Amino acid sequence: MSIELEKYKGQSSRYVCPKCGRSRCFTRYIDTETNQYIDNSVGICNHRNSCGYHLPPKAFFDMNPEKIRAEYKANNFFEKGWFAR
Repeated sequence: MSIELEKYKGQSSRYVCPKCGRSRCFTRYIDTETNQYIDNSVGICNHRNSCGYHLPPKAFFDMNPEKIRAEYKANNFFEKGWFAR
């Protein structure tokens, strides 16, 4: 199980940035085993200079500990540094 930025598969794999509102410039983090997004707000905007939005999984789970799935706890993601507190 790993969590990574979604690989580019054309414009359909890019979304509206939650900060700047531009379409097709936001890349979400995805759990590659389940193919589920961590959350619609967890990702990075391509407009680094003008927008700079980046919400990594660790920061999201620090703010929302109730959303940590059991699989992440069971696979020791905290010990591996994914979501270290």
